[in-house]
Amino acid sequence: MNAASDGTCLRVDLEGLAHNWHAVRSACPRAGVGAVLKHDAYGLGMALVAPRLWALGCRDFWVATVDEALALRQLLPARQGRILVLHGMGGRPARDFAAQAITPVLAGPHELPALAGHAARHGAPLPVALQLDTGLTRLGFGAHDMGFLRADSPLWADARADLWVSHLGRFHDPGLPECQRQRERFVQWTAQLPRAGRSMAASSGVWAGPDWHFEHVRAGSALFGTH
Repeated sequence: MNAASDGTCLRVDLEGLAHNWHAVRSACPRAGVGAVLKHDAYGLGMALVAPRLWALGCRDFWVATVDEALALRQLLPARQGRILVLHGMGGRPARDFAAQAITPVLAGPHELPALAGHAARHGAPLPVALQLDTGLTRLGFGAHDMGFLRADSPLWADARADLWVSHLGRFHDPGLPECQRQRERFVQWTAQLPRAGRSMAASSGVWAGPDWHFEHVRAGSALFGTH
């Protein structure tokens, strides 16, 4: 037996990926759609998947870590497209994100000191997204942290809010009462905060209707054959 055929072989259907991308885009006609490529595009290979998504028109990409973001940056046209890092700054200085045009998703108040003085040193605030913990109780700014984020906060001397982000605790079924309560909190909180895009829907939310899409939808497993 040929040794090359002894192992498991994964075949990635790029035409299937294109079909799924168009299906997601059609389901979210009034919202931007970003592709979630964490964990090497769910094991399918970011180097294979990212260029095809770019060719299809995707311009927003979500990854888990800074290292993933740096690898993805090499696969896209120079400094083009928006790359968002779900795990935040990961202990890296703000200048590392500015240098590679990478957007951290700030995970809570503990990340704010790393931004202090950034605009004075580099000439402009750092674009950031901010995770709001509306009920997942894992990462993010909670109700008691809103003072860090209001319009008069010193944070905005060094950061620019591009996107408010939240995630459902029961993401597979947005119709559940607890998910509805999370949505209500998200709307209430963001109404009090600096104006920016909003993103709450992950793959299951793609099919939940426009009330969940806000300005941006994060599509991961929906692109790769499951949701």
